Amino acid sequence: MSAIQNQLVRGYANKAAKAVAEAAEKTLVKSKHTLSGDDSGLMNTWEEISVQVRGEESFFWDAYLIAMRDAVLSSMQDMDRNDLIAIWLITESGWNWHYDLEIDESENQSKSKTDSDDVPIDEDEIADFIVTEHLIPMAENYSNFRVENFLYPDAAPSDFEDESDSDEEPSEPEDSEEGEEGSADSSGLYTVMVDDNYNYMDESSRYMYGQFKTAFDAVVACERIVDKSLLNMLSPNITGEDLFAQYKSFGDDPYITGGIEKVPFSAWDYAKYRCSEWDSIRHKIHSR
Repeated sequence: MSAIQNQLVRGYANKAAKAVAEAAEKTLVKSKHTLSGDDSGLMNTWEEISVQVRGEESFFWDAYLIAMRDAVLSSMQDMDRNDLIAIWLITESGWNWHYDLEIDESENQSKSKTDSDDVPIDEDEIADFIVTEHLIPMAENYSNFRVENFLYPDAAPSDFEDESDSDEEPSEPEDSEEGEEGSADSSGLYTVMVDDNYNYMDESSRYMYGQFKTAFDAVVACERIVDKSLLNMLSPNITGEDLFAQYKSFGDDPYITGGIEKVPFSAWDYAKYRCSEWDSIRHKIHSR
């Protein structure tokens, strides 16, 4: 394989591997199975993995490795075989297999060439590669204020406050029967629905967050949903532009239906505003 071919294969393979790692990260963010204790302040498996990678590996490190590997294997289920082949070819075993194949084919020109169906990919080795080369580095670069407070309780910045921990709460969602999705509520309640940007246009990923008596409380609920998404994607060196791009790809997208008046809340506009705030806060943090 020429240098250019090698570069192209590695570029293609790492792009496919990164996509799998990002899907696995999303799975781990949604996982609420935690081992760090109720008083840790950490809310999901991904936050605990980030703490382990950035800090000191605990007794449970093997369990976190298994969780990462399982999330990657699950995300690989619908991958195109050619993508799997490309990734396997840049693992150590895949590279050695291809090297031997090239020697064999060059010495036996009369024999038929190997096609993609004959490539003996090893999905376990592919998963291990993605965990080591992509997912763990992503965990090392990940941060939000729960992670920072756990690692550096006296030094974590507080400018970009996690409003989910605020003592000042909006009114609780009203208990009511869920009507037809997206229709006006005859009771006058404002309904907050949530779409998933990662599964855009997939109605099966949509859910009702709650119903509120006032438009103000519904907007506050939507803002907090967006804030939580942004905080889960936050890292010390991420720019506001990159943070907003991640939100548009992976964040929760709440909107408001029903009520006695139309509420023109845009989750993307609010997220963009919060990301612009982060740029200012990030400058302050790095100038300390």
